[in-house]
Amino acid sequence: MGIIDRLKDRSYQKSLPAKAARSNGKPVRNLEEAKTVAILFDATDIDDRKRTLAYADKLRKRNKQVNALGFISTADKEATFSFNFFTLRDIDWAKRPKGEHVQQWLDKEYDVLICLFPVTNRFTEFLALHNRAGLKIGPVPENTACYDLMLDMPKASPEKIIKQYESVLAKTMPQTV
Repeated sequence: MGIIDRLKDRSYQKSLPAKAARSNGKPVRNLEEAKTVAILFDATDIDDRKRTLAYADKLRKRNKQVNALGFISTADKEATFSFNFFTLRDIDWAKRPKGEHVQQWLDKEYDVLICLFPVTNRFTEFLALHNRAGLKIGPVPENTACYDLMLDMPKASPEKIIKQYESVLAKTMPQTV
């Protein structure tokens, strides 16, 4: 690791909060209790994007407020999508996402954060640590403070990740009678 890489790493580490951000509201135990849901997903692949947006619509039909933030590796400045997104241009030299859409997404509080990236990376960890959600679900990260429920599914599609975390939540979270 060279000097520049060490500087990038040090800058990244200093930008992380000492303690993961959390919602001030009552913590939820499962998705049914949630009223607001944040979804972080890789929107580069069109099929994965469609599946994720269909899931977001399904949650909206269940009276959940959904705020999706997608990552697209490259997109035109004039590109328009039905969701907020950021690109590689919005990630700084220390792998921290910046930009208007990212900041708007981070400024809100959520009951649940669902990260549909199959593997972790620096910018998803950064966003998870700064996101104010009561329950955070995502891939196994280097920084274990990122998520409450972690799934190790490195080659899974968003559909499989969704099915897996819903299955785990149904088995582990107590159901109210």
